[in-house]
Amino acid sequence: MIELCFFASGIQDLQDDRKRLRLSPQDIELFNPNTKTLPIIRATKDLELLRKIYKNSATLINAERKLNPWGVAFLSMFHMSLDSGLFAEGKLPDTLPLYEAKMFWHFDHRWANASETSDDRIAEELKSDPTLTAQARFFVAESQVESKLKSRRWSKEWLIAYRNISDTRNERTFVASVIPRCGVGHSATVLTIDDKHIAKACCLLANANSIVFDFAVRQKVPAMNVSAFMVEQFPFLDPDQYAPADVNFITERVVELTYTTTDMRGFGAEYGHSGSPYLWDSNRRAVLRAELDARIAKLYGLTTEDLRYLLDPTEVMGDDYPSETFRVLKDNERKKFGEYRTARLVLDAWDRQQARRTVRPTVSLIADQVPVIGEETVDIASQPDGAWARHDQNLSAAAQVMLAAVLKALRGAAPTRLVRQAAVLSMEPRALLHRLAPDERIQWCRVVGSEAEPLQGAIRLVPANNAAWREATVQLRATGRLRENLADDTWAAGTGLEVFPTAGWADGRARFVLNILQRAAADPVVEDAEIEEQISALAG
Repeated sequence: MIELCFFASGIQDLQDDRKRLRLSPQDIELFNPNTKTLPIIRATKDLELLRKIYKNSATLINAERKLNPWGVAFLSMFHMSLDSGLFAEGKLPDTLPLYEAKMFWHFDHRWANASETSDDRIAEELKSDPTLTAQARFFVAESQVESKLKSRRWSKEWLIAYRNISDTRNERTFVASVIPRCGVGHSATVLTIDDKHIAKACCLLANANSIVFDFAVRQKVPAMNVSAFMVEQFPFLDPDQYAPADVNFITERVVELTYTTTDMRGFGAEYGHSGSPYLWDSNRRAVLRAELDARIAKLYGLTTEDLRYLLDPTEVMGDDYPSETFRVLKDNERKKFGEYRTARLVLDAWDRQQARRTVRPTVSLIADQVPVIGEETVDIASQPDGAWARHDQNLSAAAQVMLAAVLKALRGAAPTRLVRQAAVLSMEPRALLHRLAPDERIQWCRVVGSEAEPLQGAIRLVPANNAAWREATVQLRATGRLRENLADDTWAAGTGLEVFPTAGWADGRARFVLNILQRAAADPVVEDAEIEEQISALAG
């Protein structure tokens, strides 16, 4: 066992048990398996939390054990001095911008224009223009960029990059973003991942930009350089730690935070949003980021007290506790907003997400989430055979119509998960069978047709990361046809839903399913756990 103390300013610090750290050889290998070096830790509580984070994750690359869960590779494209002969100062034919680290921030590829000055930040109010881009100082031949990316077999229209320069005395230490396919100077590193994990790339980015991850990174970066050997040993969640519901939840929010300009259209399309870019709304973005922080904290296995401490040790341990985590962020937000806004939003998001996980997996309970149906439910027995059969084979279009029908059928706002659940059960009618009484099953199969007929063996729904459902959600939200209240975690009908042809099969299914869910809320029944798990994954 090693006993040591960091940030000691006097003999008295060596006698302070809160600062005296005890690390085992196993701790050192856990934190830095490749280099076997020590992290820099202020207090015992920091050490406890860092242990928990590492034990519930994995280093990005473990060289000794030859582990690389994400199949990640590092790419330093162009050295600003040694490769300067390749750069042009103005845009020429067949050239691409040369991005520098100072041009991006978390989920923001137009944080600042590149200039010789230290700060050329782009004002928030200007970012409502989806055609506005960050201005580069230099341009580089497209062929040079393609040659670099070809060597890594990267064909996407976007890149994941992180800043190589940082400081633990800043608001945040690790900064990553998706940026357009372009040249990148050596102040930033491009990360490529294995093709089989592209569907979870948004999870990787959300992880890297989370406040929990940043807490861990602050114990690992001794100066201003964020070198590749350090990043290899940062505690990233493994791809397999993300359940389908996590992937959906995270991807929707990362896409909205990232796809704010036309030059990121390829990224939006990659994850099911082929419509217009999202509007830049600073307040909404803060809530979305807080929701991501809370979700990632849960995946790391943190408790409420862990999260409160991580955000501000003094809130948990008292003003004299010898540690600080995000003091600069707290001070800056108090000056700007009159409060430590990040802490409030993250803890609010944590409480909302925790409240939604009180249901036992084998029982369908929708406590305090009873849908209020705007019209009387159609009498299913009076419907002709096949009245609610779906003839449109375009799943993407049908998903949007079905979601619109559910929103139309509600009177006012309803919990987000319930709206999703109603839409999923309407589009996957055989998954509703186990909720119905025998006579209702007969009528449901008769009116809906072959889609509702039970299959032999286990029921398998559409994969939880189905692009059609994701596109339906983002399209209706982006066009204002779905009104989302992040604070209350509710959805409601917006304007313009009349453009969707819901009359007939969609309206009928939506009202019937909502009636069944309303009944289940008052009289919960034991459900098929496997089917419920799949529905929950789709419903987010």
